[in-house]
Amino acid sequence: MSFVSCVHPLKPPTKNRIRGETHIAGYIIKPSATKPGSTDLCVLTQCDIKVNFLLKVKRLNNLIGKSTKSNSKYGSIKSTS
Repeated sequence: MSFVSCVHPLKPPTKNRIRGETHIAGYIIKPSATKPGSTDLCVLTQCDIKVNFLLKVKRLNNLIGKSTKSNSKYGSIKSTS
């Protein structure tokens, strides 16, 4: 089984929403190796959420008055655009 993104007339794109796009996806369904009588389900997907995530975090930090510079072990947040 696999699926891809589609456009549907009952749910058209809107100005206030960002529609991601699924490039390819599918399932792996197999008997559980650790729980007899159970099934493991793994969902695989490759998608484009069409958002520069780091830029959104930076803007959110600016909105709440925090600096994007940090003394944490993770360093600062830098946008790629």
